[in-house]
Amino acid sequence: MSKDPAVLIYFDKWISSTNGMKAHVRAWYMDLLLYQYDNPEGIPDDNDFIAGICRVLPSEYDMFKQMLKQMLEQKFELVNGKWINNVANEIISKRQDFKAKRAKSGNIGVIIKLAKTIKGFTPKRLTRLKESLFEMNDEEIEQAKNKQVLEQMLKLYVNVDEDVNKDIIIDNNTVSSYRQFLHLSISQEEFEKLQQIGYSQQQIDSILDSIENYGPNKKYKSLFLTAKKWLSKEHGVPVVKSANTDTHDESEEDRIHREWKAKNKTIPIH
Repeated sequence: MSKDPAVLIYFDKWISSTNGMKAHVRAWYMDLLLYQYDNPEGIPDDNDFIAGICRVLPSEYDMFKQMLKQMLEQKFELVNGKWINNVANEIISKRQDFKAKRAKSGNIGVIIKLAKTIKGFTPKRLTRLKESLFEMNDEEIEQAKNKQVLEQMLKLYVNVDEDVNKDIIIDNNTVSSYRQFLHLSISQEEFEKLQQIGYSQQQIDSILDSIENYGPNKKYKSLFLTAKKWLSKEHGVPVVKSANTDTHDESEEDRIHREWKAKNKTIPIH
């Protein structure tokens, strides 16, 4: 990773940490910090080398040696023969992490752009691909820039989607699914509950189509409850006649529907 052409200096920390320092001492301290920014491994524990970093004049050398030990011990920590300023070290580390994440995001953007050219990468699968890429290391991301690798990943997503569409697993019991899309699903049993309320299959399917095509549907957690609410808004709550209701005024078609529903718990579609 290339070095930064600039460094971050937090003026509030700089002012508080140099309060009371003489101007020449403050200048030497800044020279040492800049050296560490350029060399994150630290400053060698060598007085003459440090004097060279600070560009100490021969006439200043004795004064420099007198204050050097005190400044180093106050502002730096000796680690494996190198002086490290912990604040500068933390800033360098955060900056490196930021640059690494930005580089990773750039590479992921390139991969997503390539994936869009491959037939079968739906928006849902592209989102899943992006999430997977952020969990990969740099070497894996480089491999994912290959179109053949992306095609293999797509096959995995297709297989997973097919498995999910077959059945929904609830509490380790397999429940038959009537309809499933995105993260939402409605079981056969839930579909039958809507029919028992009085909604026809055509009405239910139409509402499910509307929910699937609704942009913000990712916020929904239960397809059954959402469909029930939408059906109520569009069709109202159906009035289901009780078994004791007088039926001598009902039409022949109503009688057929009532008897069919009582027997089959569903309404025939004509």
